[in-house]
Amino acid sequence: MSEKLADGVYRIKSSYNSLAIEMADHVVLIEPGPSNMARADQGIAEVKKLFPGKPIKYGVPTHHHIDHTGGMASVVAEGITIVVPEVSKAFYEKALGTPRTLAPDALSKSGKKPVVEGFKGDKRVFSDATRTVEIHVIKGLPHADGIVVAWLPKEKILVYADMFNLPTAAAPVPDPPVIGTMVFLKNIERLGLDPVSILSIHSLNPDRLATLQDIKSSLGSNKL
Repeated sequence: MSEKLADGVYRIKSSYNSLAIEMADHVVLIEPGPSNMARADQGIAEVKKLFPGKPIKYGVPTHHHIDHTGGMASVVAEGITIVVPEVSKAFYEKALGTPRTLAPDALSKSGKKPVVEGFKGDKRVFSDATRTVEIHVIKGLPHADGIVVAWLPKEKILVYADMFNLPTAAAPVPDPPVIGTMVFLKNIERLGLDPVSILSIHSLNPDRLATLQDIKSSLGSNKL
């Protein structure tokens, strides 16, 4: 199931969300292989229905944790290039290049080799006449090295994982504050981003897109 967020931009909905972004002649998929291969297969199938005739050329996982990469074998079997920060490249190459002889999966059956592009520095940009997609490395987060966010500057959509959850009504300002949320806001400000819609890879409760004000309010600030 999918939800249109902007022209050519769709949330692929599940307990783990992905974002499909249409470019001029291909699709970029943020969080292409979350959870497991069945979930990844469903997401890829939905993208193919949304954009018939346009291949998914690039898949960008937010980070390497297994609940975000459990379906990556299916992604590689589709011939999708995996794009990650240089610090994460060796992990993906080893994890996806290991023989699967005891329990053959889609990747081993396809006979394809993983193609992993490691980008140097803190930013990777996909851009053509259609739109621009920026991938930024988050700084200062203990949760995972090489975790990234995706930013669509024209649509003002920001995609993230594992840094912010909507607080409960009983504790609208968590005490102590959530470290991940503090780091997330600092990085948004460091990068000069001004998101209108913020998509969490983990569906929020209640299930909706977040706003910058949601993040600030959970830290005790009502200032935009």
